[in-house]
Amino acid sequence: MTYQLTFTLHSDWHIGSGEEGGSYADALVAKSAQGLPYIPGKSIKGLLRHAFETAARHNWFGERGEDAAIYLFGHEGKQAEYSQGVIQLSSAELGAAEQQFLTFHKSHQKYLYRVLQSTAVNERGVARNTSLRATQVVVPVTLVCELTFNHEHPNWARLQTLLTEAELVQCIDDALLLITELGGKRQRGFGQVTVTLNKEAA
Repeated sequence: MTYQLTFTLHSDWHIGSGEEGGSYADALVAKSAQGLPYIPGKSIKGLLRHAFETAARHNWFGERGEDAAIYLFGHEGKQAEYSQGVIQLSSAELGAAEQQFLTFHKSHQKYLYRVLQSTAVNERGVARNTSLRATQVVVPVTLVCELTFNHEHPNWARLQTLLTEAELVQCIDDALLLITELGGKRQRGFGQVTVTLNKEAA
């Protein structure tokens, strides 16, 4: 069964590609092969894991929560069986119709991005030398990703002794309330987001 997560961005956001853009920008955002913005599945898993573990520590899910988090997301260790977890997430992308339009009309892709400049100032309010930075950001958009559980993983049977799939999906839905930001430069108001889960499995 496949569930859908929707990311509604309310502000400019930046997930870096690790690349510089020369005179255009000091930091570029990650783009798909088609030149479109996306959120990598690995980043989504990190966000969701942090939210779920935080909720579990505060006893949102009862005594089962912290063990469920381990089976769901895996944990760092030498036992490969336990390192992966049962949750599987695709990257979050624009809707199919938007992707089709923007792939066919590439000249419109430029409206998805802009460059913001910032500089550090000294105690007198004067810009510090060489502190000017230009950062590429993505304008607010809505992205979707698919969420599935690996029923073949040994941890799935263990997880089912704690929570049914319906209970697990409800726990994930509750934890999404804790995700309010994503990406870099959040302290400057970037990446404000609402994440919702379609609990009707496809």
